Amino acid sequence: MGEVWALALRVGKRLITTQDSLLGTSNIDVSAQIAHGLGAAVCLPEDIRAWNVMPSGKAFRHIARGLFTATQGILTMESQIYDLDKIIKDKDDDHAKAMAEVVEDNTTNYKKLEKEHHDTINKMKDTEEKARVEAELRSKSEVEVAELKEKVRLLEAECVKSIGLAREEGIKEGKQAGQQELLDQVRTDFQGVFNRGFWDGWKLALKKATVPRFSRWFLREKTPLPYPEAGLRASDAEEEDDEDDDGEAEVVSGEQDNAPGSSAFVPEDTSDPPAFVPKDTSDPSVSVPEDVPGSSAPSGPTLVDPAPPTET
Repeated sequence: MGEVWALALRVGKRLITTQDSLLGTSNIDVSAQIAHGLGAAVCLPEDIRAWNVMPSGKAFRHIARGLFTATQGILTMESQIYDLDKIIKDKDDDHAKAMAEVVEDNTTNYKKLEKEHHDTINKMKDTEEKARVEAELRSKSEVEVAELKEKVRLLEAECVKSIGLAREEGIKEGKQAGQQELLDQVRTDFQGVFNRGFWDGWKLALKKATVPRFSRWFLREKTPLPYPEAGLRASDAEEEDDEDDDGEAEVVSGEQDNAPGSSAFVPEDTSDPPAFVPKDTSDPSVSVPEDVPGSSAPSGPTLVDPAPPTET
């Protein structure tokens, strides 16, 4: 095993330090000595002995081969370094472009986010303002609702009071209307009863005056009733009264026929009826009753209305 090659790097008598440089142009001799010292470090003893015994032509060929190999290596490395530098430069350009795009996108996004943030703040302010306005409106609405409820309560009380008064007035008016209707009905019934009595008396007077039964004086529409609008009150004994009147008429006729100096049948007078039957008649057999109901004026006797006056 050989010895370790550890040649000291010297420039003249001193060692080479980190301050020395081959590219320094201030002292060319020192730079050459530094290069000679570095070259001596790579001259191994076996190589020096080989170079010493090597012919000059072979040595120059080795030197030329080494120079051209170094040149090729330098040129190749230069091309590779150039391509690598170009790739690095392109990558730097792409990186710069990408960074610019990223920065632009970030700037755009930041502006967009800032705008959205500003819009959000404005919306929040609007929402707060709307909430405040709604709260005020709600409070006002609650006050108005309370007032309306109070008004409704008062209106309900007034309505209940008005309904009670209207009911009382309606009951009072109904009672008054019922009383008035009852009084009108009583008055109508009384007038009908009076007309009925007058008509019965009228027929009896005609029978006593020996007026024929088929005479038009017996017609109801020819009778001068005291209350024409009231009519006659219906009576269940009307037919019986008519039969009794017929019997009385026959009896009166028989007595008149048997009486001496009785005259013949008195023909019906077709002229307009007088207001009453006259006392002076050409027929001596016709007797005028002294007390005949209804022998006065057609309007009949004046009656006093029994119905009390209605309250207005």
